[in-house]
Amino acid sequence: MVRRRIELPIIGMHCAGCAATVERTLQQRVPGVLSATVNLATDSAIVEYDAARTGPEQMAEAVAAAGYRIVLPAEGESAEDAEAEARRREQATQRLDFRVGLAFTIPLFLLSMLRDFHVLGAGHSARLSIGSSSCSRRRSSSTPAAASTAVPGPACAIAGPTWTCWWRSAPRRPTSTPSS
Repeated sequence: MVRRRIELPIIGMHCAGCAATVERTLQQRVPGVLSATVNLATDSAIVEYDAARTGPEQMAEAVAAAGYRIVLPAEGESAEDAEAEARRREQATQRLDFRVGLAFTIPLFLLSMLRDFHVLGAGHSARLSIGSSSCSRRRSSSTPAAASTAVPGPACAIAGPTWTCWWRSAPRRPTSTPSS
């Protein structure tokens, strides 16, 4: 048995769960791995293995099957250069994903906000109407003062007429117990 120890840079880990998955994959799926310790902060794994049974290529295949990538340098390339190039490509992919997400999010956000600010003309009629669309409904009550009570505060300015109409027409529990 020829014991070797190697530090492998790993691309694609984002959380402790990712690190645990990579560590478990190396220990359970690669025959010949004696121990594996994954460090999320350095994005690397320190692996002790039997060189007669396995090598870095088999480790890279197993980790790739789990959804991550081990950076192995090509012939004549230093490990630092290979890792720097892989990280540069990963960051370029993340920037592209962010831009695509932004391109879809901004129009959706603007369309939804323009409707709420009555720029598109839909106003509150496009919202789900629970109560009446006019705010003239009052709470039914036995006392005339409570019957004309309006909902105080910025409810109409923030939520619009639909919410205040629903709020006013919603059934209420009695605040006092009826005397017998």
